[in-house]
Amino acid sequence: MAASGMRAPRTVSEAAAELGRAQQTGPFLLCVDDAHLLDDASAALLLHLARERTCAIVVVTSDNAAAPSEVLSLWKDGWLCRLNVDPLNEDHVARVCGVMVTEPLAPVTAARFAMLAGGNLIALRELLSCALEEGILVHNAGMWIDNDEPLTSSRLTDLLSPRLAGLHVDELSAFEALSLSRSMPLSLARQLAPMPIWEELENRELLTVFEQTSELWIGPAEQLTSRVVIAQLPPLRRRRLLGLLIDLLQTHAEAETVAHVQLVMWRQELGEVLPERSLLEAACSAWWNHDWHGAEVLAQRAWDQHGTGSAGILLAKILMHQGNRPAAERILREVTTEAGPRERAEAEEVLGRGRLVHDTERAHAQQGATRATTHWRAPLPHPPCFKPPPLTAFPWTEQLPK
Repeated sequence: MAASGMRAPRTVSEAAAELGRAQQTGPFLLCVDDAHLLDDASAALLLHLARERTCAIVVVTSDNAAAPSEVLSLWKDGWLCRLNVDPLNEDHVARVCGVMVTEPLAPVTAARFAMLAGGNLIALRELLSCALEEGILVHNAGMWIDNDEPLTSSRLTDLLSPRLAGLHVDELSAFEALSLSRSMPLSLARQLAPMPIWEELENRELLTVFEQTSELWIGPAEQLTSRVVIAQLPPLRRRRLLGLLIDLLQTHAEAETVAHVQLVMWRQELGEVLPERSLLEAACSAWWNHDWHGAEVLAQRAWDQHGTGSAGILLAKILMHQGNRPAAERILREVTTEAGPRERAEAEEVLGRGRLVHDTERAHAQQGATRATTHWRAPLPHPPCFKPPPLTAFPWTEQLPK
C-alpha cells in the first residue's frame, strides 16, 4: 500500500479505512497472487474488502496448497466468482514461447514442452531458458526443435528441489526407479519397494495412479520433476536401478511389452550387444510412440553395429523426418553402393522422395509463397512381428499429437 502512495496501515481496520478512502477518488483493482500464502491478517482484510465491495478483486490460488479459511470463504460464501484455469496445451505453449524466442517451436517440441511444464508458466519459462542455455533447442529450417537431451540446468534443480525435500533415502530411490520406468504395474512396484513408500509418494503428489487393463498402474505425477531427477542420477546408482528394473520387468509380460523401447535402450546402455532386429523393432516402436530421439538413437546404434541396408534406410528416414537431409542422403548413398539390389532400390526411392520435398520447398521460397512443411513425414512400416504398445499405458501421452 505504501508503494502505491497510500498510508502504511498498522491494523486490518486501518488498512480497510485507507482503501475505502482511495476508492472514493476512483475505482481500483486489487490483485492478489498466491493467496494461499497470505498471513491471517491479510486474509481477513481481503475477506472484509470483498464483503464491503470496497474494490474489484482478483485472487489466484493453487489447487495443490491449502488456503486460509478466509480465502476459501471468498468463493465458498459467494463473495467472489470462482473460475478454474485449465493447464496450458501445446497451442498455448507455442504462443507463449513465441514471445520468448525469435522463431516458432516445432509442433512436436511445443507438445513435449507442454507435457513437461504441466501448465505451469514458471516451469515453462525455466524449461525454455534451460533448453536454450544447454543447446537442447536447435534452430532448424526456421523453427526451434529440441533434441531431447537430459535436463541438467541448476535453474530447474532450484525450481523443483522443494518437491523432493524431506524424502527418505528409500523413498527417493523408489521415485528414481519410477521415473526411469515412466510407469509400472502396482504389483510390480510392490516388489521394488514396500507399499507405505508408494503411499507416501502419493501423499506428496509425486506419483499418480491410473487403471491399465485389469490392474492399477503408477507413474510420476509431474514429468518435468522426473526428467530432472533422471538427469541428476549418479552413474553407478543409475546402472544399479536399470539392472533392477530389467530383472523386474522381465517377470511381468504386460509391463515388458509397454516398456519395450526402454528395455532395449537400457540393455544397450549397460553394454549388452543386441541383434539388429531387436534394435530396429524398438526404433520403430519409438517412432510410433512419438519418441523421435529414441528412434534415432536406436536406429543409429543398429547402423553402427550392423551396417546393413535395412538399418541405414530406417535411420535415413528418421533423419529426413527431423529435417537433417544432408546426413540422411550420405547414409542413403552409402547404402546404394554397398547393399543388395532390393535395398539399393529402396534407398534410391527414399533419396528421390527427399529431393522432391527439397525442390518443392525451394520453389515455394523462390515464388514467395508459404513454405512447405520442413519435416518429411513419410510413414514407417511396423516390423512384421511388432505390435505397438497402447499409448494409453502412459496417461501423459494424451497431450501428444496423435
